[in-house]
Amino acid sequence: MKTIRIILLLTLSTLSLHAQKLKITALDASIQRLYDDHAPYTLGKTMTIQVFDNSASVTVGTDKPMFLKKSSDNTYTNASNNESKTETYTYTLKLYTSLSVLTSAEFTWNVQENKGQYRSAYWKLTAKRF
Repeated sequence: MKTIRIILLLTLSTLSLHAQKLKITALDASIQRLYDDHAPYTLGKTMTIQVFDNSASVTVGTDKPMFLKKSSDNTYTNASNNESKTETYTYTLKLYTSLSVLTSAEFTWNVQENKGQYRSAYWKLTAKRF
């Protein structure tokens, strides 16, 4: 049992060493209200990214991490529905590297209505290494 705890602690400490911190430099939104809601607590804040074998996590500021599955090289996605299943939320994280070093990232949130007018909206954060 003690050996398992030591291995677990070593694994967790190794994973945390691979966390990349980027500064959020841009916010793009399809609706002005989304921009106004997100700009104060995202622009200039830190985006923390951890990349695992087939998944990644992204944290903006002090929010809880969002976990995404690998969908292609340097692209991670996750989709979910609200409780009534009238809206679908899609999250996408795109990583940009140079010589295997993470240089920038884009995190996009998209919402799509599943009933009614089938409207959609999005906001996208761009973060760069400083």
